[in-house]
Amino acid sequence: MLDPADGYLLSAIVLLAGGLAFAIVVLYVVRSIRRFTSLNKAVRAVWRGELMLLRARTAALKIAFRQRWPNSDRAAPHT
Repeated sequence: MLDPADGYLLSAIVLLAGGLAFAIVVLYVVRSIRRFTSLNKAVRAVWRGELMLLRARTAALKIAFRQRWPNSDRAAPHT
């Protein structure tokens, strides 16, 4: 069984890890904003990155769908 003290230690470790992760994300965002001359360009770059991720996910879903149902009409079979 876990001691109550172990729970507090675990909570402290999780909080510390979360704080470190947050600090790393903030530093990354600040560095990327500094890389661009204006905030507007930074926002556009982030938006472009999100669109690229969305396109990649869509392409992966299409590939998985075609592998699962290789019919010429690509329609899911009726069950």
